[in-house]
Amino acid sequence: MPGRLILAWITKRCKGRGSARPVVMRRSGVLMHGYEPDHAPHREAENDAGLAAPEWRRDTERMLHASSRSQGSRFGGWTCLARAGRLTVGSALATALLVLSSGGCGQEGRVREGAGGDAGGSGGTGGSGGNGGAGGGAPKDPLPLRVANWNVRNYLNDKNDSAAADEVVRSTAQYVNHRKAIGVVLSAIDADVVVLQEVENEASLADLVQSELGGKYTSIGIVDGNDPRGVDIGILSKLPLDKVVSHKDEQFPLNGTVGPTYRFSRDCPEYHLTYNGRKLVLLGVHFKAKEDDNPNKRLAEAQRTRAIANALVKEDPSRGVLVLGDFNDVPGSPPYLAMIGEGDGTYTNAPDFVPANVRWTYDYQGALELVDHQMSHPLLAGMLDQASVTIRHGDDVDDATDHAPIVATYGVK
Repeated sequence: MPGRLILAWITKRCKGRGSARPVVMRRSGVLMHGYEPDHAPHREAENDAGLAAPEWRRDTERMLHASSRSQGSRFGGWTCLARAGRLTVGSALATALLVLSSGGCGQEGRVREGAGGDAGGSGGTGGSGGNGGAGGGAPKDPLPLRVANWNVRNYLNDKNDSAAADEVVRSTAQYVNHRKAIGVVLSAIDADVVVLQEVENEASLADLVQSELGGKYTSIGIVDGNDPRGVDIGILSKLPLDKVVSHKDEQFPLNGTVGPTYRFSRDCPEYHLTYNGRKLVLLGVHFKAKEDDNPNKRLAEAQRTRAIANALVKEDPSRGVLVLGDFNDVPGSPPYLAMIGEGDGTYTNAPDFVPANVRWTYDYQGALELVDHQMSHPLLAGMLDQASVTIRHGDDVDDATDHAPIVATYGVK
């Protein structure tokens, strides 16, 4: 189906110290929420990774890339909404919009971008849009990207603002205390990109960023998934999000069977971004829990996630793919093996490089289990700084949730 590639170059300046202009890009069921600060602080050197820290200075001009399906698609087109929100907003100087024709949708429901080169200099010849050096430029030096994933256990706000059938509304005190506890841990981790499980909506994530994290995460992505309680998979990023793609409506059987079919318990959102000229995709997962257990569904979810990852790599072999989140299962289990692969491009699980005595993320009735994972495709696994991988334990984590976060640094080039 023919589509449109929309390149929106939005130039903004905000007056007043610490002011920012919030921007929300909406697609049906998909939210990408970005805050554009006047300036972003430089990160300190990541001594634990042994890598030079990236510079987070950004121009006041930003190019937002988005693609849309033809009319009638459930994703529709992007709409950019400038909102004052809780922040002081300066005046907007200029907005330019360039519309070009582009390709349509993939069979797996992904919204495809135009195939042109990225801002890193991939040659702009309609190639894969991968590493900025792919167009004949000089090879790039690696830049560290610190990535975390964490199940924050029912991060629900104090408002009845969800379409979920079984929404739970917290008291204001409960909500604020939980938000603050999450903020303490995320501030200490200071990751560049964080994928979170069990978050309610965009409003609760935006509140977390502005109230507890100093607004340093300039992009928020979240998809309304299939969980009846309305808890979803979201992302906080210091980098712009190129796009967010949902797979929540897909139906799939176990491999080698004709039925029954399953859907993702929540979703398997694709979070696309570009760093140091490299196209990256983070697949956030939260598979079926073991309460009222259905191991076949959890296995089918893992198989489908691996198929999505395979398709992303086949579409662009220079793309770095990372699968991360709560698998609700341990190493060696069928879902784990289905995702990590055997002989067909084996993925690397970052926690493998953590000492065995702390290699766990969940305490199930005294049994310390590794049920959260961060798996990288071989291309990205080669960029993993193995010494940087940590699983954070401590009272601050226990105050926030029953899962431990996984943190790892990749020298992206």
